[in-house]
Amino acid sequence: MEEKNSNTALNITENYIDLEGLLAKKNVKLPKFALRWVKRILHLDEINGTIYTYRDIQGLDFVHAFLEGHDKYDLNISIEVVNEGNIPTEGYPIVAGNHPLGGPDWRCWVPSATTARTSSFP
Repeated sequence: MEEKNSNTALNITENYIDLEGLLAKKNVKLPKFALRWVKRILHLDEINGTIYTYRDIQGLDFVHAFLEGHDKYDLNISIEVVNEGNIPTEGYPIVAGNHPLGGPDWRCWVPSATTARTSSFP
C-alpha cells in the first residue's frame, strides 16, 4: 500500500489555523483590534508557527517535538509525571484536564500514557 503525504492532503501553511477564515464562514465580524486581541490570547501565531515548523513529523514524534519546542515558537511547556503507576495499563481510561482549550493537557498526557501502556489504545 502506498503511503500518502499527509501534508499535501492537509495543505499545512504558515497560517494553518485561519481565525479570520473561520469567523468569515460563520459570518462573524470582529473589529481588527478584537481580532488581534483574540489571536494574542490564543497564541495563534506561536501555534501556527509550531505546526508549520513540524509539519513533516507525525504521531507521537510530533507531540514530542511540539512539547520540546526547540525553535522560536517555544511554548515553554514542561511535564512532570506524578504517580505514573496510577495510569491504567488496559481498558478505557478517563482523562481530565484543566486547561481551557484542552490541547496542552492532551499533548502532555499522550507521551506519559504511551510509556505506561505497552498495548495500543483501545
